Amino acid sequence: MGRGPDGDWWVLGDRAQAPSGAGFALENRVATSRVFSDFYAEAHVHRLAGFFRTFRDALQEWQADPQGRVGILTPGPLNETYYEHAWIARYLGFMLLQGEDLTVDSGQLKVRTVAGPEPVSVLWRRLDGAYADPLELEGGSQLGTPGLVSALRHGSTTLVNNLGSGVLETRAFLAFMPRIARALLGEELRLPNIATWWCGQKAERAHVAANVSRMLISPALSTRQPIEDDLAALAEGCPAPRDPVAWLEREGAGLVGQGVGGALDHARPYRRRAGAAPDEPAGVFWPAPRRAGRSCRAASPGSAARRSRGPWRCSTAVPRPMSGS
Repeated sequence: MGRGPDGDWWVLGDRAQAPSGAGFALENRVATSRVFSDFYAEAHVHRLAGFFRTFRDALQEWQADPQGRVGILTPGPLNETYYEHAWIARYLGFMLLQGEDLTVDSGQLKVRTVAGPEPVSVLWRRLDGAYADPLELEGGSQLGTPGLVSALRHGSTTLVNNLGSGVLETRAFLAFMPRIARALLGEELRLPNIATWWCGQKAERAHVAANVSRMLISPALSTRQPIEDDLAALAEGCPAPRDPVAWLEREGAGLVGQGVGGALDHARPYRRRAGAAPDEPAGVFWPAPRRAGRSCRAASPGSAARRSRGPWRCSTAVPRPMSGS
């Protein structure tokens, strides 16, 4: 999310591929509740344990086989967010699995154990979808499990953050989100996304051309956050044309225009997954470094873990006791 100069918050993009954040929020809460134990008790901070308990129960309810395991699919220890994967797997009591730990036998996904292969009923994917199955997706991947896609077709395994969900991160989708919410939900977006115009439409293309000096024009199919772009490199690789109207007419279908000048801070709250919780009690934020001018760039979760922030949601009433943080 981004915060404008008037203090309002705007959605800059969605994370649907393999979103990070829940584990960092939990780790921050555990650390701060120990360091500031007296203040933490007096502030009546809403607990995170209820969210994770509900999320864990939701995953377990999807087990087609009562004897099947629930696991978290991780790229491995070389991934910058592996710490979070390991932390949350231990907290939830799930197996932490890499692609080489799994095999597919007669359409059934199984995990190799010392007692022999055991079925996996639910897999929470924290691996980019393209690398999940070298047989049907990225052929050079050494991170995925051969045959995973066929196991999903067979229906014996449920994959959370299913393959293909990353398409929702496409930047051009932001131009249609308000209408999608009205068409599917019958309501407006609860939190508005940043103004986005897909230049493949005549009226929108004309608007972007008329306001090109106040727009960030970028690839429509990009899945990066707008402020993750290095604007200097973007300008160097795509210099401003002498005739922006003609340029947009020629390349418009592959471009979007966005007004991101007011994005001063960058935040990544963890969101509800799998319909797990009706009301999240907190979040985790990675503030972007402030820079001169209108641009700022967000750090990735892994590289920014040492300066992530875990906000507290406090109450005047004493929260209901529960185990966990």
